[in-house]
Amino acid sequence: MITLKTAMGVTALAIALATVPASPAPAAAKAQWFEGHTDQGNPIKFLLRNGRTITRLETTVPARCVWGAGLSQTGVESYMPPGSFRVGRTRSVQAFQSSLFTSAQITKNYRVTLRRLRTGQIRGQLHVNFSVLKPTYSSAHGWHLVPAACQGDDSIITARPD
Repeated sequence: MITLKTAMGVTALAIALATVPASPAPAAAKAQWFEGHTDQGNPIKFLLRNGRTITRLETTVPARCVWGAGLSQTGVESYMPPGSFRVGRTRSVQAFQSSLFTSAQITKNYRVTLRRLRTGQIRGQLHVNFSVLKPTYSSAHGWHLVPAACQGDDSIITARPD
C-alpha cells in the first residue's frame, strides 16, 4: 500500500531527477592535421578525423609516362585523392582532375594504403595511374594525338601531428 509520505517522496525524487542537467556527451575526437614527407622527399599533409580516417590528402608523387612511340617522360604528378581513407586499410578511388603532364582534365585512379605505427605516426603507400593524350606535330602526319600511360608511386615515411 502506497502512503502519502511514499508518494510525496517518489514525486520529489522524480522532480529532482528531471531538473538535473544531463551529463554532457563525450567530446568527439578533434580532427588533427598531420604533416610529413614521402620517401622521395615531397611534403605531404592530411587531416586525421576520429583517429581513424584521413581526408584532404595532398602531396606530389614521382611519375613516369610512356608514350605510344616508346618514348618516356618523367616528372611529378599532383596527388589529391577525393574522399576519406581508413587507417589500416587499402582503398581505391577515381577522380576527374587536371594532370601536370597535360593541360586537360583526365581520370586519375588512386590507391591509398595506410597504417599507424605505435609511435602514432602514419605510414603508407600511394599509387596513381592515368592515361593522357598529347597533341604532337610531325611533318609526315601533321597534328595528331599521341597516347601515354602514366603511373606514379611513393611512400609516406613520416607523418606526425602538426
